[in-house]
Amino acid sequence: MHRDENNKMTARDLFNITHEDQLGKAQEWIKETSQACSVLAILIATVVFTAAFTIPGGNNDKGFPHLLKSPLFYVFTVMDVASLALSLSSVVMFLSILTSPRESSDFLRELPRKLLVGFTLLFFSVLTSMITFSASILLIIRLTWLQGPTYTKDSVT
Repeated sequence: MHRDENNKMTARDLFNITHEDQLGKAQEWIKETSQACSVLAILIATVVFTAAFTIPGGNNDKGFPHLLKSPLFYVFTVMDVASLALSLSSVVMFLSILTSPRESSDFLRELPRKLLVGFTLLFFSVLTSMITFSASILLIIRLTWLQGPTYTKDSVT
């Protein structure tokens, strides 16, 4: 390896010494970003996990969903499962960033790749949770239209 004649350092050693403060800032930034995205992904996972057990339209006496035969119900179910899987996968990616040593050599390929994969998974998790929510709203509206309003003495429900 080629070394500097005065200091007997390699180019990588010289680079690491002259960029120590940049490395510290980058380590702090990627740590804070990963923590924030992990929290968001866990919140999404919590919401879609809950949605899986509080299905729109409720269940019949045998425990089957009332809207089981609706195509929108299948959209709701598939997108809910996809959102849960995507959000938990993004949590794993962000946690792998948080547990990595975050050396200067890691910033070349490993950490940017993990961050990109984590962001992508988180984006698709948000997208699929929005589709889940939309399908749920459409199922509820459709159910309300099919049943029509119920009139009571005091109000309309």
